[in-house]
Amino acid sequence: MPKIANGRPNLFDFATSELSQDAFICWLVSWADAKFEKTNADLYNVSRKFLARLADLEDISKHAKIEVMRQYKNIDILVSVENISDEKNYLILIEDKTSTRDHGGQLNRYYSKIFKETQGDDQKHLDWRVKPIYFFTGDEGNANRVKQSGYTPFNRKKFLKILRQGKNIKNEIFRDFTDRLEIIESRTLAYKTTPLKEWTYHNWQGFFWALCENLNETNKFNETGEGADFFHVPNQGGGFLACVFPLIPKTWSLNRGDESKRDIYCQLEARRSSNADTYFPNFTVRLATDSKNETQAFRGEIRPELRKVFNGHSYKQANRLGKSTCVLIFDDIFQIKDDGKIDFDKTMDSITNLRSTAKQLSEFEPSH
Repeated sequence: MPKIANGRPNLFDFATSELSQDAFICWLVSWADAKFEKTNADLYNVSRKFLARLADLEDISKHAKIEVMRQYKNIDILVSVENISDEKNYLILIEDKTSTRDHGGQLNRYYSKIFKETQGDDQKHLDWRVKPIYFFTGDEGNANRVKQSGYTPFNRKKFLKILRQGKNIKNEIFRDFTDRLEIIESRTLAYKTTPLKEWTYHNWQGFFWALCENLNETNKFNETGEGADFFHVPNQGGGFLACVFPLIPKTWSLNRGDESKRDIYCQLEARRSSNADTYFPNFTVRLATDSKNETQAFRGEIRPELRKVFNGHSYKQANRLGKSTCVLIFDDIFQIKDDGKIDFDKTMDSITNLRSTAKQLSEFEPSH
């Protein structure tokens, strides 16, 4: 049974699925209709701000005609808004996620279905503007692939910024959902005030999210399509949380003249400790090729170069082998304060220095 917070049971501690979040989004958007202004003015105003934010507009017309549809052509949520602003008509396509991710090209398929309706193949929404939104209240480190599909990311922080404007709203559904998101947000941000050895899964998510945001901004990863990202890695032991980013940019190719894959990257891991509620970190450098044999040959060539390049660092070698394999495990990357808490800025400096040192590898070309 979920823990009781704020002195009462919360509906969304039990209704945790994406379908429940779909329902809340649909419910909230529906309140933007002008006919509900007198029913609950505060909820009406927050709903209008939410809809305007989704449409990337300052405000929406009081004469807007709003229709909310679920599972229209398999799309999570489609909001049609006629006369939303200056006689403009919008189709707001929302792909909603809590902790799962898009897969199998679904974003492109959904966008294509709705776009066709605006181009004459289907006269229903001829010349309407399409606004695709990738809505996620979980934690993702890199939204670049979403942007490449034409979607605008809308994350938990953006949603909370809207919901917090409704602090005076007297509605149990609104309060429960907002409280639930606030609790998730506080758990992820608690890495800042919790000793590293006591970090839970949520704390690691918050740290990895901040790490990815910093790396993607300072290294401009997203401009080259690489990106720092984090995700759950499943395995027989229950899996672990991993944050992955290039050790060296892919523009410094380690590939041969053909199309064979030769990747070298960093992977930060949060693995479950013997105490099931806490996790311990690993900072690794990994290789990946198209096959186990190619990885073995690649590792044999590059390992001496890695030892030479990282001579001033503290690390140990790893020997397990696969298509993707760990070659080095560093123990001098995480910088800890005297009170056991992470020093985020100094840890970022350690990662930056490691990647700067790795530039020497740009001259290395594998022969296999």
